Amino acid sequence: METDTEGRLWVLDNGSGHCPSKIWIFNLLKNDNTELVHQFPDAVVSHSFSNRYLRDIVIDKTPDDYLAYITDSLSEHIIVYSQKNNLSWPVKTPGYKFSSISLSPEEPKQLYLRISLSKVLCSIPVVAFAQNGNAPAKTLNLIVTWKESAYRMLIDTNRTMYVAFYNKDYIVAREINKPFNERRIYEIADLSNTWPFTFALDSSGNLWITQLKINWWSRRYSLLKIAVGSKPYIFGSRQTPETSSSVTPMTSTSLTANKSTHAPQSNVSSAKDTSHEVRDCNNDAKYQSLLVLNTVLSCWNVFSLFSIASQILWFRRMKKMQDCIAKTKKESEQMCSNPPIYNRIEPDTSEPIYEEVAAVPSTSTSAQRTVAEVYT
Repeated sequence: METDTEGRLWVLDNGSGHCPSKIWIFNLLKNDNTELVHQFPDAVVSHSFSNRYLRDIVIDKTPDDYLAYITDSLSEHIIVYSQKNNLSWPVKTPGYKFSSISLSPEEPKQLYLRISLSKVLCSIPVVAFAQNGNAPAKTLNLIVTWKESAYRMLIDTNRTMYVAFYNKDYIVAREINKPFNERRIYEIADLSNTWPFTFALDSSGNLWITQLKINWWSRRYSLLKIAVGSKPYIFGSRQTPETSSSVTPMTSTSLTANKSTHAPQSNVSSAKDTSHEVRDCNNDAKYQSLLVLNTVLSCWNVFSLFSIASQILWFRRMKKMQDCIAKTKKESEQMCSNPPIYNRIEPDTSEPIYEEVAAVPSTSTSAQRTVAEVYT
């Protein structure tokens, strides 16, 4: 997002898989009304979502128009948009893709660009983007190769460039005309975030910084205000460039708020400028230490709870097993001490129910008579 000198907010919209990319212009002086929406043609910005990534924007105020310069980090061109004509066009940069962008305030104006997937800062004259076509390769000037990749760059009317780097907890100020005059103007320890800062200048000479701390247990936002005595690049260059080295962040107003609260707390702090560094003085170190301690204690309590629960379950299981073993052993001992009683069978001494008869010579007549006598 960028604002112009007439109170309008320019918002770059990368779109989605179902919606092409656009640029929106809102009038902040008229109830934030939508003043204009420009959809980029497919010839300027690809309508395929996977082939575009509109990354950054700067606004150039000309005598009769406002021009926007936009980077697409997936394409080898710079996009130019004219607010007066509501027209956009690409200016090809063969062999180069750019991500971060900033604009110098003085004439002839220069675009400062970071080459995508690199740490190289280069510049191209604005006149090279005046019309459709190619930006000549000879107009690309190497400025500096940083140790880290910059994701946010901003130049003020004193020709001072403010830079934020990926995964770094500090903001650098450097003179665009003095490449080696570089210093840290703000630094805070242990910011665990890929891009912790964004910043912007207002017309009163203040640099506003948003700061984000992300941890797996919390998310903390801060808003910082530093008096630097210069306006945004869009107001043009000042007549006294020798004052460009005087960044005076000696007093800063910090507005900090947790994610769960809506009312920020204001803390006025004074920063010490030693070795060209200004550090956060809103008790961030103490807060971070207490936060870490609280996290460690919470983790220890959770671990202890799970450990005690596991031990209780284990002891209950062992108790059941021991009871089962004891019961089985007791039953075995009882069976050994009290064997089963069996009925003893005595010899049968009862008299036979029949009478023995002496053998008689076998004749048919006598046999019949004997049988008859038995039955009678």
